[in-house]
Amino acid sequence: VQTHLAAIKKLLTASYVKKGCVQLLPKDIRQVRNHLLHQQSGTPNICVENLKLYSMIHVGIYLFLRSEELVNLQYSDLQDKYTVVDVSTGEVLCLVFSVKGKTDDHVHLLRLWANRRHPELCPIIHLLIYIAQSDSNDGWLFPSPTNSTEKYDYDHLLDVMKSLCVDVL
Repeated sequence: VQTHLAAIKKLLTASYVKKGCVQLLPKDIRQVRNHLLHQQSGTPNICVENLKLYSMIHVGIYLFLRSEELVNLQYSDLQDKYTVVDVSTGEVLCLVFSVKGKTDDHVHLLRLWANRRHPELCPIIHLLIYIAQSDSNDGWLFPSPTNSTEKYDYDHLLDVMKSLCVDVL
């Protein structure tokens, strides 16, 4: 029996091709942050693009979004009336997005909560800084790097993420 199990295992591992998403741990996200946000760049536009990518990573992780759902987010999906603010400090604690998932019949409201314990991993801090720096308040939340009227290309996002994982991790 052990001989047969060993043969099956050898056969399965020989033809195994890893597919799907890479699992990122908080330490990995910190490394990606350091890579993206501490690069010496020649133009301010590169800084905004890196901040956009880092914000995209966080929004996707914290809201459990598929890449396609992430690139389809628009400013109109931010539901301002549900925003939670600490009145004593003015700190935004929660943003709410309306998202229609791949198999959903209707839109769901998803809450994006601040991470006060680890500000470097806080999706709200980075998203709000990105929004302030992007000089936009309508259309695609994460527009294409080459054309602000078009959404971020799904295939381009996957290529960038693969490249980041190879280069940084």
